[in-house]
Amino acid sequence: MMNSKKRIRALIEILFDATARDDERDDAAQYLSQFDDDKALEALIEASTGESVFDPSILQTCGEGVAEIWIKRDAFDEEAYSKLTSQARLGVYHIILGHRPEWINTHNIQRFPN
Repeated sequence: MMNSKKRIRALIEILFDATARDDERDDAAQYLSQFDDDKALEALIEASTGESVFDPSILQTCGEGVAEIWIKRDAFDEEAYSKLTSQARLGVYHIILGHRPEWINTHNIQRFPN
């Protein structure tokens, strides 16, 4: 069985592999969100800013993963949020709404961001 660091590295490679199928990349983003790890979070944020590189559904999944890690850490990163694509922000919104609805107003998280 692979240790967490190796698993995270492998998932990041799949997420950023332009030759991987969209479903594989989407699954990689979902699995990365299960780790409370800086490398996983950084990769999901980086992917969430790549509108021209990722399918909109993958961007939304990456945003959801970012929000899940923020919730685990009880820390919302407004600077990182401001850099996310609108599709990734939509993913953040849905997860925050379900798990930390007080953050919606506190951090001005919008369902349909500009």
